[in-house]
Amino acid sequence: MLRMAVLILAAGQSTRFEGCKQLAFIDNKPLLQHAIDKANLVCKSHVYVVSGAWHSAISAAYDQGDIHDATLMNNLNWSGGIGNSIAYGVSELANQYDSILILLGDQIDVEISELASMVGGLENADIICAHYSGQRGVPALFRQSAFAALLCLTGDSGAKKLLYQKNLLVSEYPMKSAAFDIDTKAALSQWMITKLKEKASKFIK
Repeated sequence: MLRMAVLILAAGQSTRFEGCKQLAFIDNKPLLQHAIDKANLVCKSHVYVVSGAWHSAISAAYDQGDIHDATLMNNLNWSGGIGNSIAYGVSELANQYDSILILLGDQIDVEISELASMVGGLENADIICAHYSGQRGVPALFRQSAFAALLCLTGDSGAKKLLYQKNLLVSEYPMKSAAFDIDTKAALSQWMITKLKEKASKFIK
């Protein structure tokens, strides 16, 4: 059985959000905790969060119990971009695991069932990744055969260029929910309003 870890990326500065979006509360818990909870349902007790710009705030939330059930990893070079954070996280986990599922901390619409199906589809591929809006992206699950390439990532391009390398077998998993992430407070407010309307509509029916 493959030893799998989940690596949640939460190291960015959240400039457009004008604050730490990972600690914005949604349904009585931080945005980041939503991702952690989903990750634990897919891979319990092997969930890691790469923090950076807001490490002190996230660490404080961890100490007071708002963030829990994950191991925090502080990327001191977070300003090097998302690729740097991926490389850092993988470097810490590569010797312990056979596969790593990479998630973003702000893709709030991604469902547990989708992640579980993605994990189950890795068997014959080096990478299985979400496919949405006509492109490949994260969430993405990487087998050990792709770790060396992950360790070479730098800058803000993240793993996207890796998802198109011809020397690795990449499988796509349709995941429209991954197209949405929360970048601004306005986007978060609009998302919450939409969800409330959906709940109200179901109640009326």
